[in-house]
Amino acid sequence: MRTPKLHVAKDGTNTWQVKFRAAPGRAAKTTSETFTDETKALKFCQLLDALGPAGALRSCTTTRNGSTYRPWTSWPQTTSSTSPASRTAHG
Repeated sequence: MRTPKLHVAKDGTNTWQVKFRAAPGRAAKTTSETFTDETKALKFCQLLDALGPAGALRSCTTTRNGSTYRPWTSWPQTTSSTSPASRTAHG
């Protein structure tokens, strides 16, 4: 099972990062989801293991009025990438 990695910011705020490959194979880019709640990070790890990346992300995504978001999102959702500025954070 994947394990969230704890990150402590300069201001003392704890976040947990879950890294994964969005597609199978070594050529796929590594991306991550960041959570402000360890329990939700652990749940996301379980979803990744059970459903794979696409299934886990799909099961955590809601569409309302044509807008897509994740209910636990505390920061704006972004696309997957390896750059820190485009990681998604969840509370």
